[in-house]
Amino acid sequence: ILEKLTALCPGQFVSPYRGYIVNFAAAEAVTKEGIILKNKVTIPIKPDSFRKLRDSYIDYQFSKEG
Repeated sequence: ILEKLTALCPGQFVSPYRGYIVNFAAAEAVTKEGIILKNKVTIPIKPDSFRKLRDSYIDYQFSKEG
């Protein structure tokens, strides 16, 4: 599913942890604890993937403004 979503909307969807797919459009922040959604739910992330997810989220934020 993630591959198909990525093909449709590059950079918008990520899989931060097994069993989760997150749409960055629904995200409010990426922290070391997880991805915080706008509804205040926190999706866990793999500890070693924080920087990659944070950078992807920043890239997504800049791409939607440009």
